Amino acid sequence: MLWLVSGGSNIAVATEAASLLRDVDAGTLTIMLVDERFGPVGHPDSNWQQLIESGFDLPHAQFLPTLSGHHLHETMSDYQTHLSDQFVLSSYKVGLFGMDAHGNTAGILPGSEAAGSNELVSGYEGPDLTRITMTPLAIKQLDEAVLVTRGEAKWPQLARLTDTLPDVEQPVQALKLAASLRIFSDYLGRP
Repeated sequence: MLWLVSGGSNIAVATEAASLLRDVDAGTLTIMLVDERFGPVGHPDSNWQQLIESGFDLPHAQFLPTLSGHHLHETMSDYQTHLSDQFVLSSYKVGLFGMDAHGNTAGILPGSEAAGSNELVSGYEGPDLTRITMTPLAIKQLDEAVLVTRGEAKWPQLARLTDTLPDVEQPVQALKLAASLRIFSDYLGRP
């Protein structure tokens, strides 16, 4: 099984889920990130580093962090290889995703090359950070996508999720490409 986790506001969700699974035999579970902020291994903006610092751990699971200390293109290539391999090897593939108030998910920003990529992985310079992310093409290969999002500022984007919009306009639309999508939110059906 492959479990793709996200950073940001879902670090607490992933850490709690991992703590609930501590007594489960995780020997066949592989854990990777849906996206990472590029930089040196362990840099403070790293999603992986923030997960580790939060106490995220699952004994016996295989962890495949994205950052390796290599240049951007080699890191992207390694991430794509690991992701592609896990898509073949894993009997079930689930991704835990968040969303921001602009409809971004998995480091895929509106209008970014990641939103329209024909590869499994994209790396690009965002307005704030260099990002490495899985793409809508990769999300389409998931058995299940789980979106966890909270906060009134995000409600208008959740309301738009029922529309059919291009991924380049509202990247969270890509989650509807997975075989199954579950949404957990405090949204009450009004913008």
